[in-house]
Amino acid sequence: MTRTIAPKIVATVFASLVVLAIVTIAHADNDKQEECSVATLKGSFGYTVTGALVTGSGAEPFAAVGRLTFDGTGNFENIRTISRNGNILLDVEGVGTYTVDPDCTGSFTFTDGGVVTLSTDIVVDDHGNELRMIATSPGTVLTVIGRKQFPGRGRE
Repeated sequence: MTRTIAPKIVATVFASLVVLAIVTIAHADNDKQEECSVATLKGSFGYTVTGALVTGSGAEPFAAVGRLTFDGTGNFENIRTISRNGNILLDVEGVGTYTVDPDCTGSFTFTDGGVVTLSTDIVVDDHGNELRMIATSPGTVLTVIGRKQFPGRGRE
């Protein structure tokens, strides 16, 4: 009886050790800190903006949806539709610059010819496939969430 049980116990212990080793290696890979740079943001991102612009007469609701195209060297182009206090502006174009630090945080400065000039703090997420922003310009209460269009498909 001990002859048939012993091989089963050895096989079970061996299998458990293999699984434990695989889990340990996978966990170690997940703990590695990924570093970012301006090259992490490259290609086109669809995004939404929500919040308000504070004026002398109070806060005006502000929302936008658009497309940011990053060149991977610190510059971007933008086209979007804006709702500012209920007034709709279509196809508003803009340009700007961005930085990305090794910890995947950075900054973003945007101008569009007078409609909005905006500075933000950014966080790059999901291996460069997502970004989040909060406006740091006075008089703005805006957050932005963006997602890369067609990640991994070689499209810009």
